[in-house]
Amino acid sequence: MANANTYESLVSQADSILRIRNPSRREVRWRQWQQEVKRAGKSDVALRELPLALTFEALRSDFKMLRRFAVDVLAAEGEPVDSARPIQPSPEAGNRGRPLRVFVSHRIADSQTALGVRKVLAGLGGERLQFFLSEEISVGAQWYRWIRERLLESDLLLLLYTDPDRQWNWSFYETGLFEQLDDENAKRRIICIHSNATGPPDPLAHLQAVPARLQSVRDFLRDLFVRTEISGLRDPIAPWLENAPAELDRASRKIVRLINRSPVTTTYFNESLRLRVTNPKHLEAGEIPGDAVVTSEGGALRIFGLKTGEWKWSDIEEAAGRLGDTRWLREVVDAASLAAAGQHLRPIQATVVAQDGVSTYRPVLYRLDKTADGSLEFRLLFIGDVSGSFRHVPQILGTLLTSLVMGSRFRYEVIDGFGHAIRRTHSKRLIKETVTRVRNAVQTIETEAASRGLLNEDVIVAAFESAEDQARVQDCFAQWYDCRDRLFCDDEVLTPQALERCLAQFRELNKRYMHIASARYSEVVVERMT
Repeated sequence: MANANTYESLVSQADSILRIRNPSRREVRWRQWQQEVKRAGKSDVALRELPLALTFEALRSDFKMLRRFAVDVLAAEGEPVDSARPIQPSPEAGNRGRPLRVFVSHRIADSQTALGVRKVLAGLGGERLQFFLSEEISVGAQWYRWIRERLLESDLLLLLYTDPDRQWNWSFYETGLFEQLDDENAKRRIICIHSNATGPPDPLAHLQAVPARLQSVRDFLRDLFVRTEISGLRDPIAPWLENAPAELDRASRKIVRLINRSPVTTTYFNESLRLRVTNPKHLEAGEIPGDAVVTSEGGALRIFGLKTGEWKWSDIEEAAGRLGDTRWLREVVDAASLAAAGQHLRPIQATVVAQDGVSTYRPVLYRLDKTADGSLEFRLLFIGDVSGSFRHVPQILGTLLTSLVMGSRFRYEVIDGFGHAIRRTHSKRLIKETVTRVRNAVQTIETEAASRGLLNEDVIVAAFESAEDQARVQDCFAQWYDCRDRLFCDDEVLTPQALERCLAQFRELNKRYMHIASARYSEVVVERMT
């Protein structure tokens, strides 16, 4: 059986390795320590049967297990031991000589605050303090592993809680992991210094908190540096502060200024809704379930005549039905389904007329969050629309005028817009890119036309009075769909010549329709406005 000195040496070495900050150097030292443990186990059955993992990631737990084993051995031999500390630590490793290791948890936006607090504390504690901040993570390092290792090493976690109106999920994760990695013998502390404008965060309400007030911070610094209850060290870190009240006040004021700030005020310039779908399979089926939860950031619910609070998607559908035009609902559902499937979104073209009958908004699906429980949370903006609508214009005038606008766009954005590019296209790659661009341009105009009801052939035909004009318009529709099918056919690669012929046919159809529609529009204007 190995002697007591061997156990003490292994424990002391493991404790020393845990304090090495450089991950590469620490791993090199750990490999040497691992071989020493294996060599000692060859002549020591009890040590060999000890369930040590002997992996780099398990160094902390192996250290604790080996320490308890050594304590039991020495106790059996009648040696005085303290199970809460390493066995006979060297001056460097013992509580008298080693620094207090402090992990500073903070938001990325509070980086300067964290660095400032560290500077103040380091000015008081000097080499008796060692700090771990995420700013020290080197480029290319495994940040999760770095944080886990630093949390394992730390004696104290100091959370700087500055503003409750921002996201603190990662800091709460760090504090939870710090507690999880603890054991029954640890005397580690979590202390939250929070803004004087708010209380401590609810998830940490059970822990010691220090409001950023002069007296509270002064008391905390005195307890940390002059006494040993918080640090758990054998001797105070800076006992000289007991007789230096001016220095203690100066440090306290600096920390108060760093932590305290006015709460962030958020102003929403566009109305928005949060839509939470707990079962994404509904979206795969092309629907948003009626029980999906809807909440508002700002005054978006006022658009539908609803009060601020929590509603269901079915409530939004019902309110939209009372307002009249509900085409935007279908487009939102389609956009949400595409977003959930990770596909490219097409802009929502339909608009929403608000409860007041005056304001018009265009929905924009701008964000999707996938939560840990599998739910999907969509953010839907409602942007004030200033493009103009024809809802107060007689339907026949609105239909004809909108069709003329779409026809003009098609002429100059698609037909003329790509005519010259096609003639200069020679390579297969450029041909493929040009076809894709033409298709996208056509679909963009079609999407807006559909949002205005202009892909409904019956609506367009009904705007013309004579049977002859109606037949001509129907013929335009038939030839349009035939030409469009050739443009979007994936069975064969379009050549530049084929694409040019397709655009030439589009040009002829566009000219014919624009002549018919402009003449009819002129007739209706004379009839309705004379």
